[in-house]
Amino acid sequence: MACPECDRCRVLGYKFCIKCGESFAETAKVPEHHIQDESEDVYNKLVIPSMAVIALCLIIGVVLLLANFGSVLDFVSHLDVDVFLFLPLYVKLAVITGAEAQIYWVFLTAALVACAFMFIYDSRDVLRFGKEDHWEKTKKTPAFWLAMMMGSVLLVELMLTLIFQAIGLGIQVPGGLIDLSIEQALYLFTEAAVWEEVCFRMILFGVPMMIIALGCRQKDFYRYPLGGFGVSRAGVIFMVISSLIFAYAHVGSWGVMKMFTVVLGGLAMGYLYMRFGIHVSIMFHMINDYLGVFSAGLDEITAASLILLILLTGLFCLPILFKKTVKGIRNLKTMPLTGFERPVPDIAADTADSTGEDPMDSESEEETGIRAVDDQEDSNGPRTD
Repeated sequence: MACPECDRCRVLGYKFCIKCGESFAETAKVPEHHIQDESEDVYNKLVIPSMAVIALCLIIGVVLLLANFGSVLDFVSHLDVDVFLFLPLYVKLAVITGAEAQIYWVFLTAALVACAFMFIYDSRDVLRFGKEDHWEKTKKTPAFWLAMMMGSVLLVELMLTLIFQAIGLGIQVPGGLIDLSIEQALYLFTEAAVWEEVCFRMILFGVPMMIIALGCRQKDFYRYPLGGFGVSRAGVIFMVISSLIFAYAHVGSWGVMKMFTVVLGGLAMGYLYMRFGIHVSIMFHMINDYLGVFSAGLDEITAASLILLILLTGLFCLPILFKKTVKGIRNLKTMPLTGFERPVPDIAADTADSTGEDPMDSESEEETGIRAVDDQEDSNGPRTD
């Protein structure tokens, strides 16, 4: 005979009652799709042009990197390269030159290209046209989220910069970033995309999360530094902390006002790192910084057109990102403390408090509860939904 909790377990999509143990194998079906709001989908599809622009920028960036790899290899052999960390203060580990600097450049290039291929692979659902659930899967890809954030962040940064200039608090551009050659631009911005993400996301974000997971006796604690562990309350705290440190690191060369713009990019990269992995935050950092590479390696009209296209997509994507951010903030209380592993939810507690669903994706508490069993089944891999 069914106990009083059986009906509720069926609604939540469980395969058995966690109180009496009765199996629902023949009667219960885990919903395959969310309840869709058509107007919401139309709204989200405004991100599609941004995805096309970002894909174009990614392809051009990788082509420029590989086409000029040899000339940059020769260029760095004559440099004194600082190998550094932020812990959170700047710590110089070593100064390398000659063949050592060339090996460092090979590492940076290989890491960036590998991250690009991983990003494309993780976003492969975007290209599976004709599938019934094509759009639903597209909205969960790194390509969708990176495209939505890129133009939005750059647009807000531009608006803040113009406001600061209007009130006499302009942001100073370091002299070393003016009139760069293609070799200089590729080296500086490739190093920034890869090594700064190692410092600010892996070390200042992933390592503290790993320590917390270890304290919680999670068996998969060692996976945290690579990111992709899912949105959680602890994750959001360290996302903010690492973004503030990331912004502060730019004060020495850019001035104090730069913090207000850089912190936005730090939050975006922190979210992408937390949700998808270090390779996606590196792609965001690369495309953002490679605007300088485009200016140095392409003709003025082409470079300006790419930058303008990204900013224009921000006009469509910014309201979407704002809406999802507000929704995410409201739903933070439903998040678990850490990521990856998911405990079996307590049926006596509020359903939404134990799902582990990304707050920026959850349409309602009811739908979040229905999808709880999917989260448990997917707990062995990085959270991407």
